[in-house]
Order: sequence, then C-alpha cells, then structure tokens
Amino acid sequence: MRLYHSVELDELKKSCYRYQLLSYCKNPARVNEIVENLSEKCESQFEIEVLRMFLAKGYSSTSS
Repeated sequence: MRLYHSVELDELKKSCYRYQLLSYCKNPARVNEIVENLSEKCESQFEIEVLRMFLAKGYSSTSS
C-alpha cells in the first residue's frame, strides 16, 4: 500500500481516522507485535484467527 499525505501525525487528532491510517502506514509492524503478544494467550488456532479479525476491525485489549 502507498499512502501519499500532506500532513504529519502531530497535525491530526489521535481519534481521527486519518491519524490512525497514517500511523499504521508509518509503522505496520506494530500491529504484528500486538498480535504476537495476545496470541500467546490463545489456546487454539481458531482463537488466533478470531483475535486477528477483532484487531483488523480496530478492537484492542487494554490488558496486554
């Protein structure tokens, strides 16, 4: 994916979707780190797949 932008993160509010997209594009590996940490708590491959779907929809865990 390529994202062309004319604003920087510090110019946007953290709750803005543009901030979230730009933040992700600048550091996409961050999402993989979150999945790896939470997937350790899963007991099956099914739970890992459900976790990935939740994270893809924007849900997060405050317990990690």
